[in-house]
Order: sequence, then structure tokens, then C-alpha cells
Amino acid sequence: MSGYADPKDGAGAFQPLGTVNDAYEFGSAIKGASVLTGLEYDVIHPSTVVDDQPLYFKGTPDKKSVVPYMGPVDLNAALERSSNVYMFEIALRMGGYQYDYHSAARQTLFSEEVANQVLDDARYVFHQFGLGVNTGIDLPTEATGLAQPVNEAGNALDFMIGQYDTYSTLQVAQYISTIANDG
Repeated sequence: MSGYADPKDGAGAFQPLGTVNDAYEFGSAIKGASVLTGLEYDVIHPSTVVDDQPLYFKGTPDKKSVVPYMGPVDLNAALERSSNVYMFEIALRMGGYQYDYHSAARQTLFSEEVANQVLDDARYVFHQFGLGVNTGIDLPTEATGLAQPVNEAGNALDFMIGQYDTYSTLQVAQYISTIANDG
């Protein structure tokens, strides 16, 4: 259990216990937990379809998938194609927000208070997978990651695509193992 860090000078540095002591934003690898969060909070179902197109809000950067327009995606396609918009829609629904795709003006996203509640609820499910919590491994200085407070309401959406909180490599391995072994 070791790792290498690649500092800006490109030399690379040996990091003993890097899989335990370092934490990163893991991006799309987290989307399975986001989908399960949506299912747990009953805001999506296996048949839920979302039109994957960019979302525009006042006061937050545009929210979109890597592919600017995927069109309608169901739960399976959202995971297969890594739809950010599907994950954003889960957070929006958890906050009781209904996005108007036909509005030409930028809409106001929910309040920071609502965004914090969405994060608290999502983190509860993520913690059940071992993400953001101590794994219990008997090694000193285990990183549990960084759970940030909301700086803007859009952070709740960023969380759902793995671009907000950080996790250790060991936590992500535990999360993936949990899914691979049917819980």
C-alpha cells in the first residue's frame, strides 16, 4: 500500500501509505453512490429518464456533461456514459428543485441552506459505503477526506459528480468492493 505523488517538477516522490494518508476528488468513480443516493431518497427510479443538456444557473458555473448534449438518458445510460446532468438532477430533486429546461433566462438555484441539507443527506449514504469516514484500518494518520461546507449552492451538484469532497484510495477501494459484492 504505497503510492507516488507527481510534483510539478515531474520528479515523482515515493509516498509510503499514500493509499491511506492521501485524499483526492475521484470524479466519476463516485457516480454509483450518487445513483444509489437518489434511489435511497426516492427521487429517481430505475426507469427515470433525464434529458442530458446543459443547465444554467445564476451565480454558479454552467453545469453540463463532458459531451455537451447526450439527449435522454436513463439510469443505466447515465452510468455507462458518465452523465453529469443525471447526477445533478438527483441533487436538484433532493433539494425539491424542478429545473425548467424551456426557460431562456438563467434560473436561481436553491439556497445554500437547502444545498447543505442535500449534502448532509448524500453524505449519509456515501458514509454507508465508507466514503468520507475512517475505514478502521490499524494504521496511523488515516485520511478520512475533506467534507467541505457549501460556498455556493452549485457545490451540492459538484458533490454528486465527485468534484467536491475528497476520499482516500482505500475508501474508494472499499466502496467499489461493497458494490461488487452486492453490498
